[in-house]
Amino acid sequence: MFTPRPHTILIEHSGLDMGLFLQKLKEVMQVLFFVLVAGVNAQQTEKEPQLKMISNELVVKGSVEEVWDAIASFGNAGSFLSTIDESYPLNGSKVIAAEGAERESMVPDGMNNIIFKERIIDILEGSHYTYEVYDSENFTLKKMIVTFGVTSDRQGRTILYSRMRYQMNSALMTHFLRRKLNKINFNSLIGFKYYVETGEKNTDIKSLRKRYYKEEQGIADQELIADNGIAQ
Repeated sequence: MFTPRPHTILIEHSGLDMGLFLQKLKEVMQVLFFVLVAGVNAQQTEKEPQLKMISNELVVKGSVEEVWDAIASFGNAGSFLSTIDESYPLNGSKVIAAEGAERESMVPDGMNNIIFKERIIDILEGSHYTYEVYDSENFTLKKMIVTFGVTSDRQGRTILYSRMRYQMNSALMTHFLRRKLNKINFNSLIGFKYYVETGEKNTDIKSLRKRYYKEEQGIADQELIADNGIAQ
């Protein structure tokens, strides 16, 4: 009867242990890999800009179609909006809003114009479009996404609206410029409103704001009179 020498048994036993060791090592490495990937993704998520939101809307005396025709003039909005000094299509884009359409717009800001290069990233014909600002000059912008749209409310009124999401290059500037960006955004809506209602082009925005607030005050006064049953 053959009896293996002791060292032969030890070699076979050691080979079995090494196989188990390599399998366990492989499993541990897989776990470490997934943990590492999850950590990197978490860090990237934390570094993604937390965009602030600005939202405005107003009533326009016109149809949804009329308002859409105005806001869809993406490439040449500067030809009738006083809030934009100049605008023109880029990279072969057409004037009318379409997915991927690009433009350069110059927004008056004291001595210097703010220059934005913008690209439409989403559009629903007759309803709304969203563009991103992919480059800017004379403005410490990190990221900006803007939506313009039109809808109707339960009373059948035509509502023009805009949503602006943004972040500046610092938290301080993000907070500090909120009021200014809100004004720019709302002024654009006022410009569109009176262009649709009257056909006026490039009317001074200060006079349009005065007209708007005067009309709003008149509406508020009429509603107050109606609510309180005050005879005129």
